[in-house]
Amino acid sequence: MVQLLLGPLFTAHFQKAGFVTVAKANGAEDLEITNETKHRTTTLILHYNRRRNGRKRNASEKLGL
Repeated sequence: MVQLLLGPLFTAHFQKAGFVTVAKANGAEDLEITNETKHRTTTLILHYNRRRNGRKRNASEKLGL
């Protein structure tokens, strides 16, 4: 659905990872984030948080993504 609206580069994972990263950067707690993302546990928050998952530094970090 996301790809139909925004194009092939914007996957559901891309959107969730951006949301989680920005939310964590602004002080949101894992439980608050899972209430939005509809995950059953907070475990996947670590996976979606781009600042914590070990990716190389890049320009998206400067945007808070």
